[in-house]
Amino acid sequence: NEGAIHRTADIASIRGMSLSRALLSVPSRLSSYSRGLLFCQHQQVHSSRLFPRNYRSPLPAQYNTIFHGSLFVKAKSIMTGDNDDSAGSTQNVASTPSRAGADTSEDSKKQHSNGKDNKDDGQEKSESKPAQNGPKNNAKQRKAARWRQMNKQKKDKKRQKIEQEHESYKKKKNRSNHWGKKDPDEGPVPPHVGSFADETMQKLFNVDIDGPSKGGEKDKDATITDASDGTADAKADGTADAKIPKRKLGLLVSFLGSNYAGFQINSEKRTLQAEIELGLYRAGIISKMNFGHPKKYSWSNSARTDKGVHAAAQVCSLKGEMIFHNDIDESKMKEQLDAMRERVNEFLPEDIRVLDFERVTRMFCARTNRDKVRYQYMVPSYMLCSEEEVRKAFSLAEKEEEKDIKAKSDETNNMTPMEAAKIIEEEIDPEALAKARESLINYRVTSEQMERFKSGLKLFEGTHSFHNYTRRIGADNASATRYILSFAPLDPIFVPGKVNDDGTKQPETQWIPLQVVGQSFLLNQIRKM
Repeated sequence: NEGAIHRTADIASIRGMSLSRALLSVPSRLSSYSRGLLFCQHQQVHSSRLFPRNYRSPLPAQYNTIFHGSLFVKAKSIMTGDNDDSAGSTQNVASTPSRAGADTSEDSKKQHSNGKDNKDDGQEKSESKPAQNGPKNNAKQRKAARWRQMNKQKKDKKRQKIEQEHESYKKKKNRSNHWGKKDPDEGPVPPHVGSFADETMQKLFNVDIDGPSKGGEKDKDATITDASDGTADAKADGTADAKIPKRKLGLLVSFLGSNYAGFQINSEKRTLQAEIELGLYRAGIISKMNFGHPKKYSWSNSARTDKGVHAAAQVCSLKGEMIFHNDIDESKMKEQLDAMRERVNEFLPEDIRVLDFERVTRMFCARTNRDKVRYQYMVPSYMLCSEEEVRKAFSLAEKEEEKDIKAKSDETNNMTPMEAAKIIEEEIDPEALAKARESLINYRVTSEQMERFKSGLKLFEGTHSFHNYTRRIGADNASATRYILSFAPLDPIFVPGKVNDDGTKQPETQWIPLQVVGQSFLLNQIRKM
């Protein structure tokens, strides 16, 4: 092998051949290691610069592997003049089978495996020597180790920060969503504390969710909800029908809010949303599994009215079950929706009514898909009377009472109207207030006052910051900006008076309807305007 190497190097130098062509002329019985050794001797490269980092081999692709790993290390050790390694390398070369004609006998295989082991041993020796003899290499290794340690510390800190942010987000989400999902180990998710699916609400308001709705008649079609659940027993008996299809539905609801603590579902409060949910559940549109979990059936409402506020037409949306899909053909969708409307109204109180059901798109949301909201407030006309007329009305009371009124009016000059009204209402005798109302109930607004009222309300129209008409929002908060389309009074109307216990009738009262239309409103914004 060594003789062939030297002869090939001489041929390459005499004939002016390239080294790659000279290597191709080497007999095929030479191993890849011998070819690499030939290249190292021919190039006569110094040991410290044998193969720089950016070096590209001129050899063909099938020989490039010799410049990496153990073969490279052995070739480098021979070039440095290490006799022991070179002797060992020649032995390894002699014991290594050729690429073209490898012997398939067991002896050659054993020799080949022994040669690999010897090469690995030589690699470990040659790798350890530069580390001992080269202080530069040791310094570079230490520097690289420090960099690796610093990068690892940075990654660990970043990972810890991400985990802490994730944990804080989960805690915040659990605080704001009391009926959100819990861990599987904690059992089933409890219903919303403001829904009648909660046992506390049932006991507090004496409500039986599966009991009579109106009169004393039980729910006749209670099996609808059971069939929608698709229990295994029903399937085994063969009595259960096919799975009830669910569709996204829109509701048009009207209600009187006098007996309810607002529309939105709330803990230990009788709300309109809780009553509507109970009616939908009893009708079979909401399954037992989803009852008490508004998110499961994608509930949404276009407005959240306060306590005592009524609605002529409010839009809500949910994903409900088509309970009449077996009785009425799918092509007659309008008849199915009308039957569902009548069914739900049977289980609702007298002051809540579903006016219409409508099929909507799958992504429809009553809150986000609305483009405007219209509110109407009724204001008695005597609210526009002058201060002198109010004093005249209270002057009908006793003189002592009139002195108290004057004293209170002097104290409340620097207060807001709502604070002053609260103090006066608490301090003044109710009999004096009743007499004042009797004298003011006959007041009628003039056309000049109506024009002045219109011009004052028109100032609210447009895009403005209404931070002064709500709570807990500063002037620099962008969420306080709202767009009001219109705000104007309508023509006054007259409301008949009530009949007293003695049979006498109270005089009729003049009221002024105020309609305000906007994209959205803040808390208490309209009533404070």
